[in-house]
Amino acid sequence: MGVLDVPLMLLGLHERTGVLVRPLGDHIHFQIPVWRDLLARFGTVDGTRENCEALMRAGESILVLPGGAREVFKHRESSTTCGFGAAGWGSWAHADVAMYRRYGEAVFQVKASM
Repeated sequence: MGVLDVPLMLLGLHERTGVLVRPLGDHIHFQIPVWRDLLARFGTVDGTRENCEALMRAGESILVLPGGAREVFKHRESSTTCGFGAAGWGSWAHADVAMYRRYGEAVFQVKASM
């Protein structure tokens, strides 16, 4: 998923269900002055564990793309599978899924291919 896919997906979800999803963005996005302001205006937050936990405490719906920028820029042949315990999620699966469970959050696995 990329710059256009995620906003269109989230807009469609909101229009059909009324659910507003808050994406966690890769840290690199928040180092670019105008871009970070645009992302923040549309609800994206810097993808830190602290921000994620604050959103969960507030009862927000969250979008997490565990591979982040690294996954986006990989060649198709070297792309990892996205599943719990799979190479692409690595320690993310163990550390963050435990945090989601602590807040009673559901975790859904989504994989987009081109």
